[in-house]
Amino acid sequence: MAEIRTFNDLLGALHRDHLDILDVLRVIEQQLTAMEAGADGDFLLLSDCVDYLDKYANCVHHAGEDILFDHVAQHLGGFGPVVAALQGEHEELRRMTDTLREELACVESDTPCDRAAFLALLRRYVGLQRAHLEQEEREVYPAIAAWIRKERTAQALPLAADDPLLAEDTRTRYRALHDHITGARQA
Repeated sequence: MAEIRTFNDLLGALHRDHLDILDVLRVIEQQLTAMEAGADGDFLLLSDCVDYLDKYANCVHHAGEDILFDHVAQHLGGFGPVVAALQGEHEELRRMTDTLREELACVESDTPCDRAAFLALLRRYVGLQRAHLEQEEREVYPAIAAWIRKERTAQALPLAADDPLLAEDTRTRYRALHDHITGARQA
């Protein structure tokens, strides 16, 4: 995330994160579709996707949402149960990400694994991620944006993590994933 100064900055950064996460989910879906059709799949690319979703989406993006959601829940009546449900999904996504990392480690070490179970896990993971993002974009973010406009709040929020997928240092860890996504955008 870029420098965050206000709730509005944070909400905008979180929305941009969703677009980036959707790009990564599309890469996973492409690999999943190919593997369901019998192809081997690019497990290094999948590993990059899962690593990105773990290190950025789970650790940085969700932490930013939790700060925003907790604050807004104090000011918007009835928002508490929605926040609790979303934070529960954040935990579930973290657990599923850990399971995917373990499964990919088995594949990378040539340990026999249940291909059908792995593909089903990938499909469930992508489905949960998409449903989670869609709910936030459709229901939660608009309510927060309306609250921000109404309150005209400019309270400072210190968050300083950069998106590793789109930052300058992508030449290292996420280069293949970055190139895959930017190549797909140009196609």
